Parts: sequence; C-alpha cells; structure tokens
Amino acid sequence: MLKDNALKPLTVSLFDNLFSRVGLSITLESNISLAWVLDFGHNPRPSREKKDQPLWSPASYEPLATRKKANVREVSCMVYDVDDGTPFEYHHLFSDFRYIAHTTASHSDDHHKWRLVLPLEKNVAGKEWYRAWQCGRDLFKRRTGAEIDGACKDPSRMYYVAPPRFHRLWVDHTSSGEYLDLDWRS
Repeated sequence: MLKDNALKPLTVSLFDNLFSRVGLSITLESNISLAWVLDFGHNPRPSREKKDQPLWSPASYEPLATRKKANVREVSCMVYDVDDGTPFEYHHLFSDFRYIAHTTASHSDDHHKWRLVLPLEKNVAGKEWYRAWQCGRDLFKRRTGAEIDGACKDPSRMYYVAPPRFHRLWVDHTSSGEYLDLDWRS
C-alpha cells in the first residue's frame, strides 16, 4: 500500500475514435493527469459524431498490438459505467478511495449516467481481469445496492473522453483516498 497519499504512475491507452484498432499506451504521473485525460486536456475541439470522438482505456498493450482482450497486458483502473439511473451523488460512497467520478454525455437530471474511475493499488494482468472485475462489481453492489454495466468486464473496453458539445453538462469529482486494492485472489 502506498504511504502518505503518494501518487503512483498509471498506464492508460488513448484511441483516436471508436474504430481505432491500435492505441497509444502512456504512463501518467498522477491522478490529476488522469482527470486531464478524461477531460481531453480541457481543450476545446470541434464537435464530431460520437463514433469519431477520442476514447481512453485503463488497459495497456505492447506497442502496435491491436485492441482486443487477448492483447491486454494489464489493467490499471476499475471503471464503473453506471447507466441505470443510480444517483451521481453515490460516488461519495467511495470517498475512502482515490477516484474520479464524472457524468457522461447521455446524463440528464431525470436519468443519471456516470462513471466512477478508481486507480488500482496493483495493476491486474489482462488474462486475470474477469476475476478482478467480479470483485469490483461486488464492491459496487455492496456500497450502492446497484448493478454496473457488465460490458466493463472486457479488459480492452474503451471509454469516451468528455465530449465537446456536452462539456457544460460534465460534472466531476475527484477524491484522494487510498488506491483500490481488489482482493480478487482470495
């Protein structure tokens, strides 16, 4: 466990759009950098169709490896994709962990849609991700009583960065608790 709220590097991959097969795996030096990636560096950019928007993934790959489950080296974050209307404020139930919570482009006051991104204490090998994901899913269910999107069990899953036309709706929160230690081997 990291002491004194130390920051650990996180490796994520960036993709140009939904159809990109090869991403760029980069190492971020802090949780702030992850927030910067998720918000696309706070840079204005032209509005494009959703399929043409940039995406990110908590998975890392060998250089030039295509995006698929079998090619994932490691996963660095547990990502909860919450589309069932569970209130966005439930992210506070995870305040003992380091995290970033943000609404998605399809979020509305009537039906909340959001993501909770928790950097992991230890990266999980791609081939072991499903068991780790089950442990993370159970944690979310215990804390919120809600289910998460099962598609996130795919270690090569990509997520959209903040879309430009919805930027004003983008609500986020960052917590500086402990890194999530998924005890999935026990």
